[in-house]
Amino acid sequence: MKVINIIIACMMLFSTFQAYANEPYKTGASDTNAHIVVVSTKSAQFWFPVANVNSTWTWGISDPCICEYSWMVKVYTGTDEYEFGYSKFSGRSGKRNGTLSDLVASGQNDLWRYDPKEQSATVLCPRPKLLRTLVKGGGLLIELNDEEWIKRMFGTKPKLIEFHIRGVLQKHELLRVPIKYMNEKQHVNNAK
Repeated sequence: MKVINIIIACMMLFSTFQAYANEPYKTGASDTNAHIVVVSTKSAQFWFPVANVNSTWTWGISDPCICEYSWMVKVYTGTDEYEFGYSKFSGRSGKRNGTLSDLVASGQNDLWRYDPKEQSATVLCPRPKLLRTLVKGGGLLIELNDEEWIKRMFGTKPKLIEFHIRGVLQKHELLRVPIKYMNEKQHVNNAK
C-alpha cells in the first residue's frame, strides 16, 4: 500500500511539473534579495516572502490530486537535480479556509530527485524531521535539517538555487537565488 501511495504522489507531482513546463515564469534577479538562502553543514534555510501572509487562504476547491499551492527549492549538484519543499494537493474533503499556518498544516513536505532525461521525478521518502515548513516573518521558512542530505545537495557548493512557486491557486514564479554558505558558528550567531 505504501508503494502505491508513493507512486500516486510521484504521478501527481510529475503532472504538476508537466502542466507548468511551458508556463511563462517570472524569472530574474529583481526579487532575489527578498528571498533568503542560508546553508551550513547541519541546517539549510530557505525563506520565501509571501505578500498576503495574513490573508484568509482557501484550498480544496480543485479536482482531487491537483497541486493547489507549492513552494519548492530546486538544487543542481552538477550530477543530480533535487527539489524539496512544501506542497498542498487538493483532496476529497472539500473547500477549506484558514490562515497560512492552517494551509501549511494541511499539506506535505517532500524531497524529490528529478531526472530530466526521463522527464520523471522520484520521491525520496525523507525522515519525518528532515524537512520542516513554518510560517515565519511574513513568509514561509523551509528548513532542511540533515547533514547527509545537505552534504549530498550542497557539498559541491552550487552558487545558485531556484525557488519555484506554483500551483493552480497562486501566481507561478521561478527565481534564481544566490546561496550564502556559513560555518556552524556563524549560523548559530545569526539565528539568535
